[in-house]
Amino acid sequence: MNSQPFPLGKFAGSLRRRLFKEHLGLLGVENEEIDINVIDPVSEAFYKNIWYDTAAKNTEIYEAVFHCIPSNKVRTFAELKKYKELQPLYVDEPVQAEQMLNRILGHIVLLPLDFMCNEVLTPPPGTVEGIMPTALWT
Repeated sequence: MNSQPFPLGKFAGSLRRRLFKEHLGLLGVENEEIDINVIDPVSEAFYKNIWYDTAAKNTEIYEAVFHCIPSNKVRTFAELKKYKELQPLYVDEPVQAEQMLNRILGHIVLLPLDFMCNEVLTPPPGTVEGIMPTALWT
């Protein structure tokens, strides 16, 4: 792992490779254009060049086609209101949307950690929700 030799059980190794191939959409794919090696999934090169890039491309396609919420493109309530008013691509251009969806690989997308990051989302202290411990909301 991480370009270092390591002991590996046959079943555990094959299960790990199969799961990574499934997440990346490579199960049953015999396409020479897609040359992804899942033998060393914890290497920095695999994470950045394959895992993260695939998730970023998938996220970009889903956001363009469906205008998914939550999204990193929305950081305030005002931006959320404007974002919800936009027509998704599948409504305006269904053929182009279908072509874009055909470029999706696997099932991985990025988690939108910056969604509503510029808003204070804690309940006001004078309310019932504000009196409750914050552990209830996490």
